Amino acid sequence: MYYLGQGSLAHFLAPDLRQVYLPFNYNLLQLFCLVYSPPFQCLNFFNLLAWAITGIAAYRLCRLIDFSPNASLIACGLTLISPPIIAQSTSTTDSLASVGR
Repeated sequence: MYYLGQGSLAHFLAPDLRQVYLPFNYNLLQLFCLVYSPPFQCLNFFNLLAWAITGIAAYRLCRLIDFSPNASLIACGLTLISPPIIAQSTSTTDSLASVGR
């Protein structure tokens, strides 16, 4: 995702160095959602959305390095079914919700 956003892996100038050296934490989006006290199942929406974006990014990276469309689709599929990706996308982050209650 960093490469797709910047066009290179080199660090860019930013007023806040945390913007460059720390990865984006999408749990902040879950915290924003928890402000409105939704059911806990709604928290999985962000995990599934991140899972889908991961697949799109994997496909796009493969196309950028001149893989064929079929090879890019296979790489995307293998990325999306890898155990760490599946575990992250299907688990609800209950620890965030329990802090505020």
